[in-house]
Amino acid sequence: MKLLPRHARVGVIALSAITGAMGLYLVGWLSFRQVAELSVVLVAGILTSAATPRSSSTDRVTMPPSFVTDFTALLLFGPHVALLVAAAGVVSHEIADDGRPLALRRLFLNLAAILTATQAAGSTYRILDGVAGVGWPWQAFQVVAAVAAYATAKGLFAGVILPLTTKQPVNRLWAERALQSSPNYIVGASLALGIAALIQHGMWDVLALTSVPLYFACRDYCAHVARVEDEYRRLEVVASLDEGMAVVDGEGCITFWNDVLERLVGCGRERALHSSLSAAVPALARTELPRAVDDALATRRPHTLEQVSLSLANGRLIFRVKVVPVSGGVTLLWQDITERTRTEAAPKRSEERLAVGAECANDGFWEWDFAKEQFYMTGRWRAMVGLDPTAATGRPEDWIHRVHPDDVAALKAALEATLGGVTERFEREHRIRHEDGGYRRFLCRGLAVRAAGRRSTRIAGSLTETDRAASLDGARGAADALTGLCNRAVFVEGLGRRLDDRATRRGASGFAVLYLDLDRFKVVNDSLGHMVGDELLVSVAPRSE
Repeated sequence: MKLLPRHARVGVIALSAITGAMGLYLVGWLSFRQVAELSVVLVAGILTSAATPRSSSTDRVTMPPSFVTDFTALLLFGPHVALLVAAAGVVSHEIADDGRPLALRRLFLNLAAILTATQAAGSTYRILDGVAGVGWPWQAFQVVAAVAAYATAKGLFAGVILPLTTKQPVNRLWAERALQSSPNYIVGASLALGIAALIQHGMWDVLALTSVPLYFACRDYCAHVARVEDEYRRLEVVASLDEGMAVVDGEGCITFWNDVLERLVGCGRERALHSSLSAAVPALARTELPRAVDDALATRRPHTLEQVSLSLANGRLIFRVKVVPVSGGVTLLWQDITERTRTEAAPKRSEERLAVGAECANDGFWEWDFAKEQFYMTGRWRAMVGLDPTAATGRPEDWIHRVHPDDVAALKAALEATLGGVTERFEREHRIRHEDGGYRRFLCRGLAVRAAGRRSTRIAGSLTETDRAASLDGARGAADALTGLCNRAVFVEGLGRRLDDRATRRGASGFAVLYLDLDRFKVVNDSLGHMVGDELLVSVAPRSE
């Protein structure tokens, strides 16, 4: 069937339907005249269904154009023959569509929807035909009741039965939608009444004259159904979005406000519609969004605001808002990035805190990445060796080439043992050349970063200057009880280390020793007493540090 052209497929369906009508004549259910009338109705229904655009679907509550021929068959031949006309229309609509492959599941579902609605209308019409009076208004009541049964059955199938079959959420507004579509069905039933009357009275000439306006009316209605279906699809897409969506017209008034945005900003649709953004959400007046909307309306260029922060009743929220110009206004797409922003900001704040702590600490911190051959130093590390106190990333040689030649081998061995997992922690005291040319003693500690079963490629730690620490500890342990200054033993020890460094290092710069003497101090002791002399020492001591 798919190999045939579209008009050929429609012809095959029409021929099959007429053959079925002839079968009803052969079994005695219909007279020859009724078969001829049924053939006209069948062909009209098949052509109408085949001409219906793809956007029209029988699982909607919207009245399909083929309802007119289905209801005409119901009025002329009863519910059983009307089922035949309805089935022929559904099959022709599915098979005659070149734009999509035939899906049996969709065909069966659409058949079930139309046949169920047709059977409900036919049963209602037949029951009331036996109890209602003759003529108007009883006949009108009979037709309206049949139409109500058709629309209700169609709405129930589309809103409840079909979603349950396809594991989709049930449309709880199916009854309201069925009620809204009833006027279209009543108009279609009225048209079917007129066509049935013309056929019943053999007024074929009048029917031929009315066929042209009926054709154009059918075409316009098909276009209307296509627009309704497109609107349904757009609303379904918008409803499935996780983003908030709003539309602002050229005057700055909100014309659309979806449920997601209503939940995000806590502003109901009734309050938002026909008002400005600032009136709907006052917190927006303090952001760049109103200005971005005005600019998009004026220049027709899209804008993206990466962070729009709002203080709302449910807390402070951060949105990413995209402003897209559309016909007659702009569309705003809102994405809640509050959690993502906080998640991304937490490591950054932690990194900043660590960086500030590292720069404020007395020790220098470092990291050696063996895979990239990079060596990171904090500002304090560089300052301790006389470099510019700014954190920087350099080469490992910036450290190793400064180590005293006698300490390099032991330092590298300790590093290798930690990287290979022989020792858990790295700790080594060694001498590092200062920018002033002298060597200073440092204690270096580190910890390797390793994955399970793999050799470490990165190690990080701290650097502590032990010369100064030892001097301070010695000073605290051997300080003069009166002045708090270091004693002679501390001075001799420090002077000895400097002399040893000068003797073992070639080309070392010299150093000087400053000797301070308090003149005529003995005269003060002898003339004023030792208590006054001690007070003089205590007052002079802070000035000599």
